[in-house]
Amino acid sequence: QVLFYARLKEGHLPLAQFEWVSLEEVPEGTPEVSARRSGMARRLYRPARRLPLWGTPSEGSVLVLQRRREQLLEILGPYRVDGAWWRGAGVARDFYYWRLAGGRWLWVFYDERRRHWFLQGELE
Repeated sequence: QVLFYARLKEGHLPLAQFEWVSLEEVPEGTPEVSARRSGMARRLYRPARRLPLWGTPSEGSVLVLQRRREQLLEILGPYRVDGAWWRGAGVARDFYYWRLAGGRWLWVFYDERRRHWFLQGELE
């Protein structure tokens, strides 16, 4: 089994800011005890998953995701990302964080070129 870690690198788009590198040898751990929580981890979906949404959801909307009805409680964003225009592949996306009633946080974006919503990941 091969282990990977994310190595930061220069990039304009969120998924271009790191690369996966295989870990040939697992270093011995040196655990640290911390009183504060380190924050949330992002689970990334690659490729992003197309969401069955039409129109623009708003706070209070009820979404049907993975055959479950979930109410959208909070929307953070948009966080606009434009890129790759220099390669003729123009990317124009509005990223959002959505908090659902069950406590889940989704990292989603609206792709202007494809005119559709995508799930890029979840916060855990």
